[in-house]
Amino acid sequence: MARQWFHQELDGPTAGELLMTFGDEGSFLVRRSATNYDDYVLCVRQGDQVHHIKIQHTGDVFDLYGGEKFAVLGELVQFYTENRGLLCLKEGGDPILLNKPLPCREPTFNRWFHGTLRATEAEKLLLAPRVSAGSFLARESASKPGQLALTVRSQDGVDGKRGLPVIIHVHVEFKEERYSIGDGKDFDSLEQLVDFYRSHPITAHTKSHPNHEFIFTKPLCTSSLLAAELPARVQELERSRHGGSQNPRERSYGSVGKRSASYTNGFGLEYETLQLNEHAELTRNAGQDPCNKGKNRFKNILPFDKTRVVLKGDQDYINANYIVVKTGDTVPPCRYIATQGCLQSTVADLWSMVLQERSRIIVMATQEVERGKNKCFRYWPEVGSHRQFGRVIVRCDEERLSSHFTVRVLHVTVVGRSGQGHEVYQFQFKAWPDHDIPEDPRMVLRFLDEVNKVQSAVPDSGPIIVHCSAGIGRTGTLIVIDALKEQIKQQGLNCELDIPKTIQDMRSQRSGMVQTEAQYAFVYKCLEVFVQDENQKLEGEGTEQKEEKKLNSFPIYENIKPEKFSISLC
Repeated sequence: MARQWFHQELDGPTAGELLMTFGDEGSFLVRRSATNYDDYVLCVRQGDQVHHIKIQHTGDVFDLYGGEKFAVLGELVQFYTENRGLLCLKEGGDPILLNKPLPCREPTFNRWFHGTLRATEAEKLLLAPRVSAGSFLARESASKPGQLALTVRSQDGVDGKRGLPVIIHVHVEFKEERYSIGDGKDFDSLEQLVDFYRSHPITAHTKSHPNHEFIFTKPLCTSSLLAAELPARVQELERSRHGGSQNPRERSYGSVGKRSASYTNGFGLEYETLQLNEHAELTRNAGQDPCNKGKNRFKNILPFDKTRVVLKGDQDYINANYIVVKTGDTVPPCRYIATQGCLQSTVADLWSMVLQERSRIIVMATQEVERGKNKCFRYWPEVGSHRQFGRVIVRCDEERLSSHFTVRVLHVTVVGRSGQGHEVYQFQFKAWPDHDIPEDPRMVLRFLDEVNKVQSAVPDSGPIIVHCSAGIGRTGTLIVIDALKEQIKQQGLNCELDIPKTIQDMRSQRSGMVQTEAQYAFVYKCLEVFVQDENQKLEGEGTEQKEEKKLNSFPIYENIKPEKFSISLC
């Protein structure tokens, strides 16, 4: 549904004109705010007028300025569509019903759709060394806006005497809301058309091969690249792109109105595609259980049942999900637990999870209070003291301060088992501004390096537990940076990365991971800096850089002794 109601770059008057011209009672769409790029506007037709309702994006959640709060935009729209009567302009006012979306005419949000692309540019992409026969992409003609084509690299070594692969451009017709390649078959969507021809051969007529048969086998996605190519990709994504007719993501309805003259960049386009992917099929029944509602920091940011951490014992609920990031077939996946910032009532649950999951590291990406708002209840004692949380006793033995983060060494035992205990290392990153991103990617990279030094020093350590406030924005950002950084370290600069797909996979495990476009771009920037530093290592790093690394390393890690866990709550 999300692919229908979101319109990338409409202004208010045009949105109203579209709804009055093509919509019915209750027709709606969502557009970007003209005054604040991070906010959105829900436009709904009611009678002979169109209401424009601001959707606020605080950095953690989406809401209607005081309404229900949601992790992703699609969940907000789905909630008010399904819960009819809850959307009102004022308390006690008449409800505004969301009956049906006014669709945006776009062919697809699939990553094999490359937008406006010249035929020669498509051929260059498909002739790259890493691309195999059967690879394909979809594009909009640069010379004929609105005309679609599928470009495929056919069987290699058949193009005459040169022994080159054949590149074939298949024109896609769009008539009466149906897609076709002109062979008598038509489809409701471009996805359906592509899926059909991935299993049914197409016969094309070329000069050298009048009856050349081929099939679509592997999509050439826009976001997949080698790690070494990251700096060039970031440079490309940073280029501003006008939101006019050359942008294939936005298609007007005939000649009605004009689109807003706003600008975006490649990060924005990629992030919008990511933001509109929903996982409505995944249930969150445990978090909605009346017994567990009080354990959620945000009412509608709940763990998926499929991946939630289930605590042993009668009270098995905690707002936390396992996050597994697969980084290749030859290396084990990176494992994390993403959770919300503690409430006073959930501190004991957090420590039960730490022991149950054999975790040695907690990464905290928030302050306890930011801008006067409680982000996380303190779940550790002061240095030199101890506190009991449920059946767990936590003692703070040491606290080390850095310019941008703090490390606490916590000794954890279970009541009645004083002789059995182990250390847990809490890393609190303090340089993440509220509603913003850190100013220097290297601060985050160094921070994660210190985290991984401890993690690797304890072979039996369980997943790293990461939290901020909601457990989705900063949490997801740190996890994806860490996982892909480690992939590059293990596999080298020629490993293949797919940042959007990685985040999309994470969002199928916990909703809303990587919460803002700024965080999304920051992932790219951190990895770009990491790749640049790795290149410098290959060229031979200088003494000054080595000394800087020494200054940013904590000596306490040298004393970590790997030992096996012997604690349980049984």
